[in-house]
Amino acid sequence: MNTQRIMPLVAYALVAYVAGLLAGFADSFLLVALVIAIAAAIGWPRGQVIAIAFAALATTGVVALWWAYFDFTAVAAERSLSRATGPARVTLARDVFTYFHYPLVLGIILYAVAAKKTLEHPRDPLSNAGRWALGLGIALFLVGFALMRFRVIRRVAWERLAAAAAILVIAVLLDGADAIVTLGVVIVILVFSIALETVRLREVRATLRAG
Repeated sequence: MNTQRIMPLVAYALVAYVAGLLAGFADSFLLVALVIAIAAAIGWPRGQVIAIAFAALATTGVVALWWAYFDFTAVAAERSLSRATGPARVTLARDVFTYFHYPLVLGIILYAVAAKKTLEHPRDPLSNAGRWALGLGIALFLVGFALMRFRVIRRVAWERLAAAAAILVIAVLLDGADAIVTLGVVIVILVFSIALETVRLREVRATLRAG
């Protein structure tokens, strides 16, 4: 790998890490950023504008995934575990941090694969496998959190379920669009759904964080 390929990759990792520091989840954010960076290490687009656009989109996607995790559901799970006792606590911890984390981890891996495919040929359409990896990756991540939330506080995450379905359908159907366009559309839907949920649950979130 020559310097022209290494330097943009290093720059992307640094930007992702700084964004994580500012957002308050440095070490964990860096880990996921490195997963995507390593998966993308096979190549880098020649056009610097495309490279910057890809870095911005991929970083936005990672930030959105971590926003989805730490903004509400993780806090609710922590509070529920602290209040539970005995066998109920063990069962809750098993369900939330084992069973329901499987789709989250698989989703991150598939997103990294789709990011790598986009990085290799940003101006070409994603392959069938690439589109399925992108759609299923984000969908599994969102559905995993929907399951976690229902298990913890018995609330249905309607925005996340709707976004999961929309992202999967759109990613699969956009077979003629440039890979970077497909990635951009998916990220926009993801961010919009989480922002909409944040507004709808603002009072619940405030109560949870206060107490």
